[in-house]
Amino acid sequence: MDRAKFSVKQSITHVLPAAIYVATIFYTGLIRLGRLPEVGFMPTDKFLHTVTFAGLVFVLVRALRVLAPELTYGKLLFGGALLSSGFGALLEVCQAFVPYRSADLWDWVADTVGAAIAAGLLAVIGARGLRKTDD
Repeated sequence: MDRAKFSVKQSITHVLPAAIYVATIFYTGLIRLGRLPEVGFMPTDKFLHTVTFAGLVFVLVRALRVLAPELTYGKLLFGGALLSSGFGALLEVCQAFVPYRSADLWDWVADTVGAAIAAGLLAVIGARGLRKTDD
């Protein structure tokens, strides 16, 4: 995919979902929420962080395919995981300045673990849909 072929359609189908996903994470991460119920083997909060930021890797890799087509598949995965973890860190910094929220290093660790799991999963299964050269 050539940068000159970057189209409005690709912006809508590849980049916009990632932007909406990030905006949704920040919106829900900065509003006032009640206490989450504890279910299962790990705190619900950490589980949600892990799953949410794992999901973010999928949409970021898809967006990066359009924004940086010269990157190899491995670099797309690394970039998606790094950006996902970075957004997690930024969210924690933002929460430190919101009076009814609190920053938590372990939330960022859960974000990063989720990003790493997703990148690893994509690497293992090959993510054929993301490897296509044409859309």
